[in-house]
Amino acid sequence: SPSTGSESFEAPCNMKTVAVPQQAVNGDKISSRLLSCKVHSSRVGSSLKRLIFSRTGTQPTCTPSRPGVRSLTAKINGVHTRCLADKQNHQDILKKMAETTPARRSVGLAMAGSMLALAAPLPPPATAQVEPFCGVFSLPDGRQNLPLYVYQLPWDEKTVRYAGADTWVRVTGKKKDEAKEGKLPILCIHGGPGLSARYMEPLELLAKSKRRVFLYDQSGCGFSPRAAPPPGGYNLEFFTSEIDEVRKKMGLAGSQKFHVVGHGWGGMLALAYMNSGSDVSGVASMTLCSTAPSVARLMADKQSAAMTLDETTSSVLLNPKMVNTSNYAQALDIYKRQFFSTSMPECITALGPLVNPEVDRALFGGDPFREGGSLRGWDVEDKLGNIQIPVLLTRGNQDEISEDTIKFMQGSLPFAQAKRFAGASCSHIDDWDYFLETVDDFLGAAEQKLA
Repeated sequence: SPSTGSESFEAPCNMKTVAVPQQAVNGDKISSRLLSCKVHSSRVGSSLKRLIFSRTGTQPTCTPSRPGVRSLTAKINGVHTRCLADKQNHQDILKKMAETTPARRSVGLAMAGSMLALAAPLPPPATAQVEPFCGVFSLPDGRQNLPLYVYQLPWDEKTVRYAGADTWVRVTGKKKDEAKEGKLPILCIHGGPGLSARYMEPLELLAKSKRRVFLYDQSGCGFSPRAAPPPGGYNLEFFTSEIDEVRKKMGLAGSQKFHVVGHGWGGMLALAYMNSGSDVSGVASMTLCSTAPSVARLMADKQSAAMTLDETTSSVLLNPKMVNTSNYAQALDIYKRQFFSTSMPECITALGPLVNPEVDRALFGGDPFREGGSLRGWDVEDKLGNIQIPVLLTRGNQDEISEDTIKFMQGSLPFAQAKRFAGASCSHIDDWDYFLETVDDFLGAAEQKLA
């Protein structure tokens, strides 16, 4: 435990103290990325501290990332303590973490550059329905598959009865922490249609900023299965009404303010919800990731993206007669690896059994590149001006949503800003550290305006 004078840091894992090369301290990989760690101190207690590397003279120094975030300033004389656990050891830990109590869960992450790691003990074994936070730590080896830190967050899984079936919900974080810190919870709306919220698990890391994060699987998807489609079928009204029910049962209705984060179709659903006639006075902000304001614009963007692929692949994708063939499946996989996620970690590849293509066929018609289904003609472009809350628009550098679409939305929404990230549509996975830092800053600014 290196001493910093008034505080001592403990890291109960296989630790070694190593010198930090000066080029690592100066490197952009560290200086531009938010690092979070679990620190143990007799004065501060066991709390999650958010630290960012800077440089003072020849010594690396941890300083608070910004005012208003509880952090600990510590100077370590030329050395940092790192956890040098190998990948296999980490995978063994992850298997154990899949069996945690609903009260506490340990989480592991990977990040490029120098590894600053502090560990927390595993809770008693029990049974968890979903393996925790698969998305971040299983990135390909291009970003070093080593754990950055391990920490614990309270979590719970619930079901909401809706339209004769159970909607699965997971909440991470504590309500009392929000009240103490003046933070607001987040409701995450997954894409697809027909996917599971599992690929959005990295967003649960925002709970480290003392706010609850709600993930839910839309009815018929993931861990919210249905024996049969609802009466009237899967349509926009069915899913906007489900949001109302989730809000009511999870304590997000009435005067409770909350943020919305939607990805892809989930962002479109969020836009539809804001114009559905529901009480949206509680929505404090929206983060719309890779989202289009109309089906026509979405399909045009996706067709343009497909045309940038090799001629054989694009011709298969844009030929409606090839849908549901083996060649089409192969071509679509190439498209997804280019425009959905450049890393394709486990939280995406493991979605297979959780996907319900029937939901996609009902809403979009089953052809990813042409209008169809109950959403044919859906368009809220002329209603964007009605949304009088802060909106963050995100886009990956290799996104299927075009830059023109983002610029159109930014110009149409009264209080919108746009951010670009490395990777594809799933910036919360491909560029997860910068993405989470950006979103957390945005949420904090929106909360300050409400204060």
